Amino acid sequence: MSPPGVRTLTRHAERALGRPPVVRAEPFWTDCVLLDRAGIPCLLFGADGEGAHAATEYVDLASLDRLTDVLTATVADFCA
Repeated sequence: MSPPGVRTLTRHAERALGRPPVVRAEPFWTDCVLLDRAGIPCLLFGADGEGAHAATEYVDLASLDRLTDVLTATVADFCA
């Protein structure tokens, strides 16, 4: 069973996307490794884009708007 924060975010992401979000592991290192090793549950969730840490990096602005809506609704719901 997923932690409550993950369930809340998934519900709001599905509402914003019109479909369940893709759940997958990533092949690259993130700060989530440090959080996990400290026993802190974590979730990597973000906007669509390309070229992470490259000379040409961008984010899709429509997905950034959706992400803002999802995170705002998740925080409001989870902290209520």
